[in-house]
Amino acid sequence: MSVENVAEILDQPRRIRDKIVTVDQLANIVRALKSSGKSVVQCHGTFDLLHPGHLRHLEAAHHEGDILIVTVTADEYVNKGPGRPIYNQQLRCEMLASLQFVGWVAVNSQLDAVSLIHKIQPNVYAKGQDYADVGQDVTGKIRLEVEAVEAHGGKFVMTNEITFSSTQLTNQHFDIYNPEMNEYLRRLRKNKSMTELFELIESVRDYRVVFIGDTILDEYRYVTVMGKSAKENIIATRQLSSDVFAGGVIAAANQTAAFCKEVEIITALGNDNAAELDIQHCLKPNVKLSPVFRNDSSTIRKIRFVEKEQTRKLFEVCHISDAPINQDVESDLLSLIHKKLADADMIIVTDFGHGLVTPTVVKALANQKKFLAVNAQANSANRGFNLITKYPRADYICINSDEARLAVSDRHSPLEVVVGRELASRIDCPKMIVTQGRRGSIVYSRGHEPTVLPAFADKVVDSMGAGDAVLAMTAPLVAAGGDMEAVGFIGNILGALNVKMVGQQSVEKASVIKGITALLR
Repeated sequence: MSVENVAEILDQPRRIRDKIVTVDQLANIVRALKSSGKSVVQCHGTFDLLHPGHLRHLEAAHHEGDILIVTVTADEYVNKGPGRPIYNQQLRCEMLASLQFVGWVAVNSQLDAVSLIHKIQPNVYAKGQDYADVGQDVTGKIRLEVEAVEAHGGKFVMTNEITFSSTQLTNQHFDIYNPEMNEYLRRLRKNKSMTELFELIESVRDYRVVFIGDTILDEYRYVTVMGKSAKENIIATRQLSSDVFAGGVIAAANQTAAFCKEVEIITALGNDNAAELDIQHCLKPNVKLSPVFRNDSSTIRKIRFVEKEQTRKLFEVCHISDAPINQDVESDLLSLIHKKLADADMIIVTDFGHGLVTPTVVKALANQKKFLAVNAQANSANRGFNLITKYPRADYICINSDEARLAVSDRHSPLEVVVGRELASRIDCPKMIVTQGRRGSIVYSRGHEPTVLPAFADKVVDSMGAGDAVLAMTAPLVAAGGDMEAVGFIGNILGALNVKMVGQQSVEKASVIKGITALLR
């Protein structure tokens, strides 16, 4: 856009929809404005429930320059709890564009505003007074945003106007949750403070965690369905793109690494060097890989064909040899476990039943003295043969309802009975969480009745790996002595955030903090 075009636009009344542009268009507009000598102010946020605090902030920001532009967080990155955003990104843009002092509005389809600021390069970047204490910024993004605007010669300003909390207003005046959820949150707000939950999360910050489990490469091949084959009773598809995620124990370890200082993975890799490179590339900086190698197979790879438009999985092809590791590899694995556990605070086992965790390994894990958290997964390759009850003891187990029922051969009893009586009598374990997908979870602590906690997910994009993520988040909290209902609440928040993402991606600590704040404020 030329300087002349911008000048013409500014001199004419504009419709609301004409103010809503893409980020690329907005960047061009800002360049033209700055070339014409105009000073551009940028505000960024969710702006879900537009209230007087927002209006005062935006008007004050407008007075810091000539033109005010506003960028809003895309729906998929609004981590403010279930039912949020109340208004979708288009409606939020329209509300902002209707304000006379707002020049242009755009949706930011990035996780944060840092890269957006680098692209737009405003003269001024403004935030509200509720961000004044940068030390209380759990996301750590405000500092990065300030650095981004200053890197291009801009300045950061803090408006000093009346503040409100959209989240608090929403919780107080909008019925966005069902009656059961509202009652649960009311009781939780009475019995648990946000500070208590934040302190529990912070208590595991310096933990050193060792993981043992199967490494799985999860490949997503995105396709579009063309229709039924003319000569066969099959559905024909056309491949569009693909992604590879480091799943299994790698994904779980990356999730724990978002909350704990050091994480080390003990696993088995196959005879394909390329797989190890893929895995190393996916590790977080504070995660170390310590593998043993089995030469009788390649690293497990599960290929899922996914209809891209609605992220629906069509079918799966597994490249897997789930025979038990041989005695030489087992001996190397046991030596590695003994060596690495010496300096660890706890151990988490993600047992996918693909041959790594042999009976000898189970015995060694059960006999060691460190805090032991376990998941034994039931999947298509091992259904009925990889039960949690193969572990004689654990300090904490996290499994799903199907795995709990398989372990005790009970399909019909209430799940509270399955967990609190049957499973508790078959494995020496004082703490358990059993996840139930959309029905939430059940938390159990020895000597107490099981408690049912609601699910917080209002949108499920991909549930693959959500249970492993909950294990990875909750196990350190249980090891730290966390109250099981508090642990389960935090785990359900993380699970709700996890299922909104495609593939094996970890949820950042700041997103969990935001989720807690959104529900309890």
